Amino acid sequence: NVITRHPDGSVRRVMLSFSVTLGARSGVSFTYEPTGKAALLPDLAQVDGTSATLRTEAFDLQLRDENLRVASKSGTALGSIHPFGPQLAAGQSPTLTVIENGPFFVWLLWRQDGSDYSREVDVQADKLGRVRLVHRILRHLKDNGWTPDIGFEFAASAAKPLNLPEKPLHFLSLPI
Repeated sequence: NVITRHPDGSVRRVMLSFSVTLGARSGVSFTYEPTGKAALLPDLAQVDGTSATLRTEAFDLQLRDENLRVASKSGTALGSIHPFGPQLAAGQSPTLTVIENGPFFVWLLWRQDGSDYSREVDVQADKLGRVRLVHRILRHLKDNGWTPDIGFEFAASAAKPLNLPEKPLHFLSLPI
């Protein structure tokens, strides 16, 4: 699958998927010949300023600032994902940068700078609905020190957990 193209239309990135069984000391050769069919498919994300809508085969994601809303293909709300971290001193307006956006894969970077910290949220998704989120805090303060807690809050009101621990979990003495 062609993921992205150069401005002249030539292939820049492809996703190759193949199934092969290799025996001991054996090898297989593959050849890729692009067909151009991916050029007819729309990009996964429609980006407007600091907002974006990602349409996968499984569900849709609406990114508004750093918050994500997960919705079914029919528009029913399925859940929300909110990154949390320190309040930024002298926070500037956030930016949304499109790193890759094609018919099979999208990678967006949301960023907000402050005088003490900067916050970044990476959103990567593919056409099948696999999503990868990364939340980063960049510290601008002098000297060494701790970075405040960061992470994601996930809410899905209609979801039913399959496997809950019997006792509360703790990480670095903090309840999870």
